[in-house]
Amino acid sequence: MRQPDTEILVEVLAGNRKAFRELVARYQDEMIASAHHLVGDLDAAHDLAQEAFVDAYVQLPSLRDSSRFRQWLYGILRHKCLSHLRAPGKPTVSWEQDVDAERAWVPGPEVDGSGPLVEALNALPIKWRELLSARYIQEMTYSEMAQMLGTTVNNVRVQCCRAKQALRAALAGREARAQRRRAAC
Repeated sequence: MRQPDTEILVEVLAGNRKAFRELVARYQDEMIASAHHLVGDLDAAHDLAQEAFVDAYVQLPSLRDSSRFRQWLYGILRHKCLSHLRAPGKPTVSWEQDVDAERAWVPGPEVDGSGPLVEALNALPIKWRELLSARYIQEMTYSEMAQMLGTTVNNVRVQCCRAKQALRAALAGREARAQRRRAAC
């Protein structure tokens, strides 16, 4: 049976540094996938996830509610990713550049790194990608997302609805352009 995060955190705070490895192993893939969603660069995603774990370990005594460790950790990662995106001179990398990594986070075995879903996601603003990542990759509840973002559950619901509408519009626009190209031939 899997040991709850809260029990592991008690061990870590009692001085068992090795216990933190369990948390890293538990959340590492999820954190890298989320960072990749937000920054679009797999190498940077690995670095940012690692930095988030280091910061979490150092800041662990400041965590007020250990039952919210996952959301707290994701909040640290989110801050790192947004800072990375704001840094001057950061090149933007298209998600299509790493097909294998795309398969790790895009649902369905039929989706490749250059499919319509990936292209539509890539066209969305960062705030919509962040919401879609938190909801469908991190599988956060609206309540967890509200806590992470410092807003209300209703606001998160509305924003998620808008993000999904933007994704649908991006997919529809891509399909309309493809139909016009086919009709022109």
